[in-house]
Amino acid sequence: MAMTLSPGTVQVTYEYLCQIPPFKRMKLPASQDVTFEVNNDPTCYGEYEPEHTIRISRAKVGFLETLIKTVAHEMVHLHLYRIGYKGWNLHDKKFEYYANRISNFMGFDPKEF
Repeated sequence: MAMTLSPGTVQVTYEYLCQIPPFKRMKLPASQDVTFEVNNDPTCYGEYEPEHTIRISRAKVGFLETLIKTVAHEMVHLHLYRIGYKGWNLHDKKFEYYANRISNFMGFDPKEF
């Protein structure tokens, strides 16, 4: 059975991730300064939109592991945006640098991240 996905579930996932390395070192905004939304987009797991919205698709995310990976992915985009990186929305070498660090720490497959 799939989990119930709500903005609150996304928010507490974000709050948890903010407490662990390497996210803790990124000094991301507090959860009250981020808008968390859930939609039914069948084409996209999640997205980050400045400033600062994290949106997760209930059509694609139904399990806690997927939620954690998706929120973590969007947090990298948020971080890149906050540091002023012009390619914040891309999956380029800078994104891959953070994706690999997070994947190694959390035991994710970086190809899935």
